[in-house]
Amino acid sequence: MAAWSMSGKVILITGGARGIGVEAMSNSLRIEVAHHGVEVATIHPTWIDTDMVREGGATRAFQLLRGALRPPFKRTYPVERAAKDIVAGFERRRRRICIPRFVYVAHALRPLLSTRMMERGQLAIAPEMERAFQQEVAERGLEGASVSERTASQLGHERAGGGVRCHPRIMSMF
Repeated sequence: MAAWSMSGKVILITGGARGIGVEAMSNSLRIEVAHHGVEVATIHPTWIDTDMVREGGATRAFQLLRGALRPPFKRTYPVERAAKDIVAGFERRRRRICIPRFVYVAHALRPLLSTRMMERGQLAIAPEMERAFQQEVAERGLEGASVSERTASQLGHERAGGGVRCHPRIMSMF
């Protein structure tokens, strides 16, 4: 998701908007706290082999998105590599840590990521992604389609009616 949030366009609300917001907040914070000797870094990973990516891969919409990405954006990278790159970035006091390194190039070229040529694959699958998500909502309920079983159990959500029951405050975000 990070590669696509860098384009300034929101492909998936959960990842894209959050990534753009965190980057903007971090850039602002960097300026506000610099005079205190505090440095702020942002981390821009592509697909890392984590529970979140593996669990997302179980959904049809996620599979469609990943399938439409162009190499090297569709590859999943080992978490050990990400950890090593993050530590190296902190040790070098980088403002931006990209994982893997090609994301630095993508970040520099991000205006090109929102061109028609680069958006072609996502535009083609957008209607099918929406149908897939709507089907999952119909089968599991909005709450169930929005979080994985693992996440729901970690957050203490209760199972109800085939879906995951969320706290009303959490639901207001959907």
